[in-house]
Amino acid sequence: MKIISSLSEFLVWRASISSSLKVGFVPTMGALHNGHAALIKGSLNEADITVVSIFVNPKQFGENEDFSSYPRTVEKDCDLLQSAGVDILFLPQYEDIYSDDVKSFAFEHFFSRQLEGKSRPNFFPGVVNVVSRLFNIVKPSMSFFGKKDAQQLILINKMVNVGGFPIKIIPVETIREPSGLAMSSRNIYLSKSQTISASKIYKSLLLAESLLKHGEKDARVIKNEIKKNLLVDPAISVDYISIVCLNDLKEVSGEVCSPVLVSVAVYIGGVRLIDNIFYE
Repeated sequence: MKIISSLSEFLVWRASISSSLKVGFVPTMGALHNGHAALIKGSLNEADITVVSIFVNPKQFGENEDFSSYPRTVEKDCDLLQSAGVDILFLPQYEDIYSDDVKSFAFEHFFSRQLEGKSRPNFFPGVVNVVSRLFNIVKPSMSFFGKKDAQQLILINKMVNVGGFPIKIIPVETIREPSGLAMSSRNIYLSKSQTISASKIYKSLLLAESLLKHGEKDARVIKNEIKKNLLVDPAISVDYISIVCLNDLKEVSGEVCSPVLVSVAVYIGGVRLIDNIFYE
């Protein structure tokens, strides 16, 4: 595995790669886990060359969020990537990504102001900014994103289509702990008892799925059942519970017509966790 730590070195390497080779790209903020490993495996299976980036992007964090404390485990990450068979690890600095020489793409969509965008107004402008810049640097044939961050996946797909990026966005299934808890770099913040509480997030989504399968169509009933299921645990406080129609990306207020995205965001001991299921 080759490690590249500057924009200039990366551009020299990229120019040396034949246009006939398919480049797969997995952008990350590090603190890698098995969820990331699934994205990387997808690239290794589909592409001729796999590039992984690690960059903790300050522009997608709010003023009182965890940018300074976000887990940074570069040595451990390098070992994981090396053993996985990754070709290139790109470790850019802030000035590399936000250089005037790197083009960004401004993209607005009403869906970016819902769910995560409503709770974290800096998040999607920051994500679109950094991902568009990374795409313009790496110039991948394909890029891999997890379904756990479903809203991000949907908006990156839209950005690629609107911006005319010649990149295929490939979704990868959420990887879970045996308890059902979706793997996340922020899980490291949880104590043992909080981890048990966090397992209730996915259980509440499975309850919603069961209700839908058994014919419940009232979005308010389903959301209330999710909320009741979560709030049985005093460690959990709910940020939002959402059911979005995937055909128009609008919140469902009445009868649920599939396909839908059912999403939850909660706080457990100050740690914010998200999860979702697609129901078709």
